[in-house]
Amino acid sequence: MTDASPPPSGRNPFNIWWALSGGLLLLVVIAAVIFGVTAIAPPAAEPGDETTAPTAPATSAPQPTTDPTADVCNVDATDQSIPVAGPAAEWETFGYFLYPTSSTYGPTPDPAGSEWGCFAKSPTGALFAAANAYAVSISDDFADVMPAAALPDATFERWLADRQSSGSQNGGRVAQLAGFQYMSVDTSEVTVRLLFVQADRFVFLPVTVVWDSQSETWRVDMARTPWEPQLTDNTASFTDWAAITNG
Repeated sequence: MTDASPPPSGRNPFNIWWALSGGLLLLVVIAAVIFGVTAIAPPAAEPGDETTAPTAPATSAPQPTTDPTADVCNVDATDQSIPVAGPAAEWETFGYFLYPTSSTYGPTPDPAGSEWGCFAKSPTGALFAAANAYAVSISDDFADVMPAAALPDATFERWLADRQSSGSQNGGRVAQLAGFQYMSVDTSEVTVRLLFVQADRFVFLPVTVVWDSQSETWRVDMARTPWEPQLTDNTASFTDWAAITNG
């Protein structure tokens, strides 16, 4: 039996192998780390080869659109005929006066909020505007509504001052609408005579209305509307139009 000698002190082969293995393993780990960093890092840009990422085109929030006609009248004016009979109407009271209204010819609500309302740009619409203007003039609301119903000028200012000093109408003393007569008709201007009756007396009042392109409705031209009724015995030339005959 051969007696094997122990290795010299400090020369354990396991220690040498472990040292070698550990060193090799450390080199492998370092190499892996270097390779990983190299693989992840983007390639360095060459001088003069700078690339800018495309940017999305700038967009602005949509601007609200404004309809320029939103605050003006828009009443159907298909019918351009001059009426030869009293047009159908709903009769309302303004003070003590019966006046005609129509959903077709006016007044219809004004988008701008004016109490004067909207009237069709037609001969019939002008007739309704003339009758309604007279109704406003004798009502208790004249100071609030007439500025929108009439063209603004010195004549209107004088009329308004005189009307304010004249006081209110008395019950039973207001003549009622009895008919009309067209004197001139144009697309932007109409003059019509309104016939009134009180007891057995007849008077007529010439009213000129002008188309206001800004508000898109008829307004009274006070300079050409005398606002003073004239007596007449000739009622045959007028077309009948009254609350008692039109419902």
